[in-house]
Amino acid sequence: MFPRSPTAIRIDANCYKKTATKDLENPSGFIGLDGNILNELAKIMNFTVQMSNFSNHTFYGVPLQNGTVIGSLGAVVNSIVDLATNGRFITKQEYNYVEFTVPYANDKICIIAPKSEKIPHWVETFIGFGWDVWLLLFGSISFSLLVWYTFQNIEFDKSNVNKVWMDIFSIFLNVPVKVVGSTPGRNMFLVSCYVFMVIFTGIFQGNLVRSFSATSYYAEINTLEELDTSGLKILTSLNIFNNNESTLFERLQSNVIDRNESAKEAVAYHKNVVALERKKDANLFKYVYVTREGIPLLHVVQECPISYHLAFIVTEGSPYLPRFNQLIRRMFESGLTEKWYNDVVECIIMKEKFKNSEDGKKVKPFTLYDMQLPFIVLILGVTSSICVFTYEFYLLRSD
Repeated sequence: MFPRSPTAIRIDANCYKKTATKDLENPSGFIGLDGNILNELAKIMNFTVQMSNFSNHTFYGVPLQNGTVIGSLGAVVNSIVDLATNGRFITKQEYNYVEFTVPYANDKICIIAPKSEKIPHWVETFIGFGWDVWLLLFGSISFSLLVWYTFQNIEFDKSNVNKVWMDIFSIFLNVPVKVVGSTPGRNMFLVSCYVFMVIFTGIFQGNLVRSFSATSYYAEINTLEELDTSGLKILTSLNIFNNNESTLFERLQSNVIDRNESAKEAVAYHKNVVALERKKDANLFKYVYVTREGIPLLHVVQECPISYHLAFIVTEGSPYLPRFNQLIRRMFESGLTEKWYNDVVECIIMKEKFKNSEDGKKVKPFTLYDMQLPFIVLILGVTSSICVFTYEFYLLRSD
């Protein structure tokens, strides 16, 4: 057995001691789902756990093309050990080398992807409405300008046009302005403009408040099609895309690369790859890999490509297999396997939340990043006015 969070954790931290039994009742030195199953097997069958200390047995292992089998799988195949108690997926490929115990769990293989980037506040201000709404708004303002100009029944000159434009612009910004209706038609027009903009500005201001009070993100990857479109490489040692005739799976298989580093860290911090992980564990890792503010760095893609049963492996023809199967089945049917898994998961989540609680309580002022929109508007306005003033000054000098 080798350490694997959260199913096989060494008893070396205070957080996990409460989920473990007394030292005399913990012959393996491990807790978690896999560790507790091994402990119970040892106690009931009265055997002593002797862990393999070979460095090349500290991972699951695979059969190589030359016929050699490495990792803990190789230790069982070569009869170096009798039992490997890190739960693994029951696959047809490994039946040629070992025997599986009865399954004690079932889980989906899902994709963990980098959490999408935050939407900048200045962008969120505008994407609160669709492009068609913005076009219709500017079209309504232009049409209202023509209607109000017609109602005024004044001659077309520069000063009059500026006055009409400022009147309409003030109305649509809910700025007080002195206008005279004088006729029912004009009054109805003004009332409709004011009611329209009261509703529209109310929604716009609500969107501004929401953009500052809640963090928004770009759309997450939630389907295999979206994963394929993203072009992200897939870090995995599993072979799940080859045994399918789907063209989508063929394209995904072309993006698979063997992992030579911790896949979760690569996804969370490099943000240029995705990885395959058990769904239950993936939902836990969202609490482990977070920013200082407690925001998850990982996202679990909703569409999962496949599911497997989980079991241990023993040497082929092992005389202990029938008894292993009987006891593991009892643990599963009594609900102990689910309890043991949840005990450690709850402990890890509590520890991570406590670790991030202090940063989460700090009151942080608005930064320049948060307030960049008004400064952008001001800079654009001042720059435009200077350009227009310079152009008008040039025309006057030319005259």
